[in-house]
Amino acid sequence: MIAKALRESVQYMLHPHFKSHIWKTRHDLRKYYVRDLIRDPEILGKTRMEIENMLGPDESRTQLPERWSYRIGMINKRKYYLVFEFRDHRVSCVRYIYKNVYKMGYSK
Repeated sequence: MIAKALRESVQYMLHPHFKSHIWKTRHDLRKYYVRDLIRDPEILGKTRMEIENMLGPDESRTQLPERWSYRIGMINKRKYYLVFEFRDHRVSCVRYIYKNVYKMGYSK
């Protein structure tokens, strides 16, 4: 089982052609698709339904209809996201952003 997962990971690193079912089920492999999605000229102009069919439902907590985001992963206390902005119900911008993660705690 571990060998199969490792073999799949290496395969997608070497051949990172976008596969919707991998994006939806293997969050650990999403980072290999980000550059291709951002650079794909066909992404701009897609509808929300087309993005949802390709990437799954919006994963953002804000539920803003004009901005959808998908979590990519966490590196060095930063959460990375792929963000789609919509204008007139179509993708107008795709960005890769991060948010710092701070450890919350209390002291006496």
